[in-house]
Amino acid sequence: MTLIDEVGGPDGDLLGLYRVLGAGGDGPANDPLRRELALRLADPKTLHRCLARRFEQGFRAVVVWSDKVLFEALGRRHEPDLPRVIPIVPNLQGFMREAVEYGMVGAGLRRAWRVGALSMAGMGLRGIGRLGEIKRRDFPTLLGSFIELELADFRRYQPPLVLLQPQMTDLALAMHNPRILEAFARTVAERTGAAPGYITCNFATLMASFKAWGIEPAAIVAPWHPAGYGMRPDVPACEQAARACPAPIWAERRGALDAPLPEQRSHLQKIGLVGVVREDPAVWSLQ
Repeated sequence: MTLIDEVGGPDGDLLGLYRVLGAGGDGPANDPLRRELALRLADPKTLHRCLARRFEQGFRAVVVWSDKVLFEALGRRHEPDLPRVIPIVPNLQGFMREAVEYGMVGAGLRRAWRVGALSMAGMGLRGIGRLGEIKRRDFPTLLGSFIELELADFRRYQPPLVLLQPQMTDLALAMHNPRILEAFARTVAERTGAAPGYITCNFATLMASFKAWGIEPAAIVAPWHPAGYGMRPDVPACEQAARACPAPIWAERRGALDAPLPEQRSHLQKIGLVGVVREDPAVWSLQ
């Protein structure tokens, strides 16, 4: 079974909760429908019911940040009648919100409590071999350790795919530092066995860098808009890169309120995209 078969839902789409819950990214923005949706799904029982309904409709996977409400809705382990989770890591925004509320030490202790003593002990033993890099504040090593801590929250749900958040992906691109991406992929493979994917706001440039660095991504999530908003450096470059990309690509549609129109679907298929990330209010109804 391919990754697309494992996670693709109706029309190849993925569900998206990472901005719906406001745990990172753009949050509910200023649209009344998005505000109402965020408030409704902030109840774990309602979210669980919505996820179960979406699974019945054929959605096999949902893209998420680490979030208290999400974990309460999912339960202690993966339930076969719920979509598989695709985590975005690291959730630095969520950690900083916890730091504001509980202090840096308190935020760290909350993470440690969720992970558990056994997992923390394992991370400590593995960290011994990285003490030199940690003392030198080697960024890829520190990032890998932070991602490992966050993935401990998700291992029980057996994610098929883990995505590196766009700020980190594009930071590696801006710094011309493939070690950041390699540290992410290595940590994901060692700690979950999931496939490593990347979210980017600079799709065409990232694809060129992947080729130069010899990196083969398992999946990509990148902006797509009929008018070209967010498609950097421009629409023709993104379309050309999409046609040449061997990995499955899902389109991110920021601010969308409804499903893509048939002609938009047709265009996506022509340039080789699998589907879109459905985080629009239209897909999250209780019906």
